[in-house]
Amino acid sequence: PTSKFSFTHLICAAPSPTAAIIAPRDPTLVPANESALAEVVLHIRVGDVLCVRPKNPHLHVQRQPPPVAEVARVVSAVAGTAPLRIIFGFHFKVCEAESYAYLRELATATGAKLAAEAHPDVHFCHAVYAALFIQGKGGYSRLVRVVRDAKRKPSVFVAALADFGESF
Repeated sequence: PTSKFSFTHLICAAPSPTAAIIAPRDPTLVPANESALAEVVLHIRVGDVLCVRPKNPHLHVQRQPPPVAEVARVVSAVAGTAPLRIIFGFHFKVCEAESYAYLRELATATGAKLAAEAHPDVHFCHAVYAALFIQGKGGYSRLVRVVRDAKRKPSVFVAALADFGESF
């Protein structure tokens, strides 16, 4: 029988010299040595929150990413000089110019590498297997934190970076 729904799965390979992170719908392969274990991963929500004004202005301000200087301060305090990768998501594929401008400024201020174009499955694997995860705003970042907590992997929650009513 046919269905309106399709389900996919993602394999985040365990670290080994030949391991890879594989997203079945996308032929992208990310070698394990490129993804994980010694780096810190920071999730930043961008996209609609940068320029689309919702009916509730207070909610919009809460969901915006924090100022670059604040993020850089937190990253320096919790990650020191460890390599940093920024993962991100564009909500609704809007405000891309504004999003990339913010992300480039953030990468420059922190010395971070930006992950390749927004790919939530690959980014999820980067975040789950990183040495340290710095939680950003939204449900995606919260899910990464829940998985890491279950795996007993360290994560950082700083309300200024992550909270918009979903803190824990």
